[in-house]
Amino acid sequence: MTAEAALAALGLPSACRIDRRIPKTLWPEPLRAALADAAEELRWLAVLKPETCAIAARPDAPEIQILSLDLRPDVKPSATERLHRAVPYPAVALVRRSQSLSISLREAACGLAGDPVTAAWLPSLALALQNRDSLATVYAGWTAQVRRLAEPVRIESEIARLRAQAKKETRIASLAETNRRLQQLQSELAATREALCR
Repeated sequence: MTAEAALAALGLPSACRIDRRIPKTLWPEPLRAALADAAEELRWLAVLKPETCAIAARPDAPEIQILSLDLRPDVKPSATERLHRAVPYPAVALVRRSQSLSISLREAACGLAGDPVTAAWLPSLALALQNRDSLATVYAGWTAQVRRLAEPVRIESEIARLRAQAKKETRIASLAETNRRLQQLQSELAATREALCR
């Protein structure tokens, strides 16, 4: 999965596209303080404003920034949180780190793997499919979709945790309860993946 493919999936009007590299010397001070040591490159890919996409602004979302951020491999994931705190507008960040790509919004983030589930889910981000009452509702729609993709990852980590717990368990009743919960989670995971592919 590439940042270009993720950006294309948003289906933004051409008037929104900017695609400019932002040199660190031009970063606003809060952004420079938050990311100067963590980022290799920051690109301003697009901006959604009423005049570029014909969607009304609201005080809580006068515009939406679409950014691409290349992080150094040794940087902690909290760098994207610092990005969202430093940017004064709602932002969608396509974050590259080593060979991985993730999408990050203020309240949701998930990895974008090159698997069939992600490929089937990606079109759900299209601007045309979002509630276009305001830029705030568009951003809320994107946040909800990113949370949907993050759900299988959450379930998989819970399954891994329970499997490790089951290996250490010596009481039969507790082991039976753990196995029952594992079966529930595996069913939930299958249903979640199937729903993403629809």
